[in-house]
Amino acid sequence: MAAPANSTTFSGDVWAELRLADTRDVPHIHSLINQMAEFELLTDLFAATEELLTSTLFPSPTPPPFTSFTALILDLSPSPVVPDSSSTIASRRFDLSASPLADPEAAAFASPRGGGRVTAGFVICFPNYSTFLSGCTWRTSSCAPPGGAAGSAE
Repeated sequence: MAAPANSTTFSGDVWAELRLADTRDVPHIHSLINQMAEFELLTDLFAATEELLTSTLFPSPTPPPFTSFTALILDLSPSPVVPDSSSTIASRRFDLSASPLADPEAAAFASPRGGGRVTAGFVICFPNYSTFLSGCTWRTSSCAPPGGAAGSAE
């Protein structure tokens, strides 16, 4: 099957970068969550908005990574990635010669970091954060579970 004309095909050497997300990534995070809701046939529960994601994932002042909500982004690049010491968690080269990867949505998910990078995925690290609700699964402003017990409600 031929790739659509507007797609990007990753083949040969491809670089992957796992990095800390910032507010520029919110539109892609929102789109990916929406696509997940569509895939799971749960759009009736999907309540996330870009505004809610921005306010809950990137509060002011911003806490250090992994002490509260931390969003990570996976970007793919057709050329070597120069790690940013303030945001890159890991980077690695992959050889996709044996199995090229066509991405029909590459243009829609062009990374805000530029350089031909494409946002391929995200991870939100926090034990009681709901991507569908764009907030805590506990109904308190501090996101602490009732009684102070640790854990996840999702």
